[in-house]
Amino acid sequence: MLIIIAAGVFSYEKLPRNEDPAFTIKTTVITAQWPGATLTDTVNLVTDTLEKKLQEIPGLDYIKSETRAGQSFIYVNLRDDTPPAKVPDIWYQVRKKMQDIAPTLPQGVSGPSVND
Repeated sequence: MLIIIAAGVFSYEKLPRNEDPAFTIKTTVITAQWPGATLTDTVNLVTDTLEKKLQEIPGLDYIKSETRAGQSFIYVNLRDDTPPAKVPDIWYQVRKKMQDIAPTLPQGVSGPSVND
């Protein structure tokens, strides 16, 4: 009985501990600013354009956007079954797509910037 208790205490002391468990956040925020633009212009020329480009992302679950006059915030969420190892590559693809579409946005738009 003493040997089993000693083995248990020894094993407990040798267990690895991780104070901050590793997990992958599968949401990113894309922002774009267009000072002086109206709400309608921002929605039609910035938010809708970015959302259409984001539909090409693999592993996409849903997109949620908030638009104010001159500001666009787009939340991109990946499916829960997306492997954590693939998430950085997907965010890289999102950045590339946003860089590709930036020249087609109206003059004066700053961004889009990706914050993952």
